[in-house]
Amino acid sequence: MPAGINILNDAAPEFEDLFSRTIKNKRNVVSSYSSVSDLWNHEKSNESRAYRLLCHLPEEKPDVDELGHILENIFKKDRDAFQHMITDQRTNIRRLIRVYDFLKWRQFVIMKYQEAENE
Repeated sequence: MPAGINILNDAAPEFEDLFSRTIKNKRNVVSSYSSVSDLWNHEKSNESRAYRLLCHLPEEKPDVDELGHILENIFKKDRDAFQHMITDQRTNIRRLIRVYDFLKWRQFVIMKYQEAENE
């Protein structure tokens, strides 16, 4: 790893560290949804609401592949999606990207960190 770069220092150590206290306290708003795709299928007609609610899913509900598919489709539909979104939408999409990265790469980063410690 190049000098000055420490992925673990920049990464959220726990899933809950990705979210504000407000989101953590309002997780009950998504209790009726069983998964990312369940929520998306019910809420996608109002994308702003869907993005916001996806950020409320607790750690055990987001499937990384389902979330990745939704994020991929956002940018396939509009390569410059961030430029065409209101601030709240951009914030929630960025948060969802962090969730995706955390879920997708957490085990890899932990493994690399442990390897580096053992050297």
